[in-house]
Amino acid sequence: FGTGSLAIGLGLIPFSTSLPYLLVAMVFLGIGFSVMSPSLNSLISLQVGAEDQGGIMGVNRSANTLARVLGPAWAGFLFATLGRDWPYFSGALLMGLVVLLAARGLKSFLTKGGAPKAGQD
Repeated sequence: FGTGSLAIGLGLIPFSTSLPYLLVAMVFLGIGFSVMSPSLNSLISLQVGAEDQGGIMGVNRSANTLARVLGPAWAGFLFATLGRDWPYFSGALLMGLVVLLAARGLKSFLTKGGAPKAGQD
């Protein structure tokens, strides 16, 4: 839900020709970030044992920080070469890909009857 909302919000920004339309896109972005971040942290913490949670959460935060460094560079490149709308289209496409991968993972998860809890085999 969160990632889909992000994809919609990012996809709407290039078409926002006035403040009300931009605000609608921002609502989708706000909901997406608010839902995705805690869900992702919870998913990560439930998939590893208690002794590994700190390290894995550190890796997660490091990846998040790396994305905050590389993302603007990528967006700047797209802006300069393809135009002002392309950083948003790129983000929407990336989030759409994540939605498809998550749906595929969910289907596999449900057909296998769920994953074992951390520490169980």
